[in-house]
Amino acid sequence: MDAETDEESQDENGDGDHDNNSTRTRQNGRNYSIEHRLAPSIEEAQKALVDLRQLLKPRRADGTGYTDPKLNRVLLERLERMREFLWLYTDVCSDGTPHATNPVGGHWSQAADRAARNAGKTHGDYLSRYLRNWSKAYIKNREALPLRMKSQTLSRIDDESLAADLKLHLQSVGKFNLTQDLVDYLSLPENQMRHGFKETISLKTAQRWMKKMGYRWKMEPKGQYADGHEREDVVYYRQNVFLPAWNRYLPRMRRWKNDDPTIEDIVAGQGRPAVVWFHDESTFYANDRRKLRWVISLRVQCHNQRGKGCH
Repeated sequence: MDAETDEESQDENGDGDHDNNSTRTRQNGRNYSIEHRLAPSIEEAQKALVDLRQLLKPRRADGTGYTDPKLNRVLLERLERMREFLWLYTDVCSDGTPHATNPVGGHWSQAADRAARNAGKTHGDYLSRYLRNWSKAYIKNREALPLRMKSQTLSRIDDESLAADLKLHLQSVGKFNLTQDLVDYLSLPENQMRHGFKETISLKTAQRWMKKMGYRWKMEPKGQYADGHEREDVVYYRQNVFLPAWNRYLPRMRRWKNDDPTIEDIVAGQGRPAVVWFHDESTFYANDRRKLRWVISLRVQCHNQRGKGCH
C-alpha cells in the first residue's frame, strides 16, 4: 500500500515536472525542450545534405549539367552556409568519430561555430545559432527554408484616418506645401488629442510620411500650354470690339513716310492726333521662381493657361 502510494506520488510529481517543462519550453519565444536541443543523427544530416546539394545545383532534365536554382541572393547565401555546416558535421570516420583533418566532425555545435568563422564572423555565436536552427528545421521538413521575413513594424501614418486628415490639410495649404506644414499641424493641441499624439513629429518623420502618402520632392511638372486666342469669347471681342475701335482711331494715329521713316506724315483735318502706346505686359505670381515642390504622384496634370499678360 505504501509502495503504491509512493509510485502514485512519483507519477504525480513526474506529471507536474512535465507540465512545468512544457511551460518552460516557450519562454521568451525560444524553445528549450530536450527534443529541440538534441543534435540530429549523422544519417539524418547526410540525407539532408544530399537534398540540399540538389536544391542548390538542380540537374537539367536531360542530365547534361546543372540549371539555375532561381533563388534570391539572401536565401542562396544562407543555404550555402547550411551546406558547409552540414558537410563539416557529417565528415566523420566510418565509426562516426572525427578524423584528424576535421576535428569538429560529429560535433553539432562545434561544426556550426567553425562554419560561422569560415563565413568571416570572428565572433560567430549569432550565425552559429541560426545555422543550427535552420539546418535542424530543414532536416525535419525539406520545405522549411530560411526565408527572410518582412518586417511587421507599423507606422502611425498607416492609420487611414490620420493620413486622410493630413492630406486634407495639405490640400488646404495649396500646391506649394512643405513638410513643416505637417509638423505645425500636429503641434496643435486639438489635433494631437484627436489622433492620440503627445507631441508633434520631426521634420525627418514628416518627409517619410509625405512619401508614404504618395508625394515626391521634384521639379514641378509642366503640362501642354492651352492657347486661348481662338476661344469664342476672345474671337468675339477681337472682331466686334478691338478691331472696330482700332479702325476709328487709325486716321488720327501718327504715321511716317514710307520713303523716309524719320519724317512724320501729317494728315490735316483729322483732329487731335492719337498716340498708340504699345507695351509688353508681364504677370507675376508668388512662387513663380520656385521649381521644386512636393508633387502628388497620382495627380492628373491639367493644361496650363497662358498668363494674363504677354499679349
